[in-house]
Amino acid sequence: MRNTRSNKDSIISLLEMTKEETKNILGCGFNFFPSRYWSYPLKAARWESSRVLYLYFKEGRIYETFIYRYYLGKLIRKRTDNIKSISIASIEDSI
Repeated sequence: MRNTRSNKDSIISLLEMTKEETKNILGCGFNFFPSRYWSYPLKAARWESSRVLYLYFKEGRIYETFIYRYYLGKLIRKRTDNIKSISIASIEDSI
């Protein structure tokens, strides 16, 4: 039997992943495969309305990553650049 807890607790490196690898690990979500930008909802921390991971693809590989944190019903947002790795457990719709 496969240990699913260790899979959920694992941390993955995002940079240089292909679209196919990203789809297999993070799932499809509501992303359009040919698009250059993909987004994944993350679990919001205290005082946040929502948190979203954005992936920018260049030539079929992840080139840039960033997270937007929204406060007060998306009136205030804060951007964190160059996210190199992320925990699979932090993604809401992870497989």
